[in-house]
Amino acid sequence: QLRETANLTVGQYAIWLDAHIDLLHPLLPYLAQGLQMQVPRCASSAAVAIKHLCESCNRQMSLGEPVLDLYDGIIAAQLLQQAGASGGGVLNLKDELEVLEGACKAVSRQLRQGGISADKITEFINRIVQPVGNRLTAFAAP
Repeated sequence: QLRETANLTVGQYAIWLDAHIDLLHPLLPYLAQGLQMQVPRCASSAAVAIKHLCESCNRQMSLGEPVLDLYDGIIAAQLLQQAGASGGGVLNLKDELEVLEGACKAVSRQLRQGGISADKITEFINRIVQPVGNRLTAFAAP
């Protein structure tokens, strides 16, 4: 329960953390670790905190790339589980969507700020859309 409370506290202080970016850097790995925990409430609170950070923090640091890396890890864990590999760390759909929503908000804000190459924009879009498309294709397959 302490981990859940800590995760939620980080999310509630997202606006303050935007002004104290030096304190934000060590919190992202902490939240990423929380996503992999076998305790559903801890993973859920970490996902919500990541979304709050993505909604509020971007003044000094873009969270688009780091959170997309987290999302890539979530997708990789799902693929390993589908392939029959043992181990935990697979989020439920609701928590995955919290992280994806946060990543989309962070990337969107980064794109609005400009200064990003067309190749990087294409990469961001592919990293967001491709896993969703693959999942829809798998559901539509006979």
